[in-house]
Amino acid sequence: MYAAKAGVRAGDEVTAIDDVPVSSLAVEDVHKSLFGAVGSKVTLTVMRDGQTLRFEVERGPLRGE
Repeated sequence: MYAAKAGVRAGDEVTAIDDVPVSSLAVEDVHKSLFGAVGSKVTLTVMRDGQTLRFEVERGPLRGE
């Protein structure tokens, strides 16, 4: 939901998290990079229709928190 507010769309391919290529990260590291303190920010780089786009996403509470 917070990523959508920032402009990320379903089907976007996340290629980097905070400028670190996803391909160089283990699954656990991807999870750690995406989730963090509520109110902190993460920058996602995505591929959409052949274009590279960057979005700054403010982290929010998970459902049930």
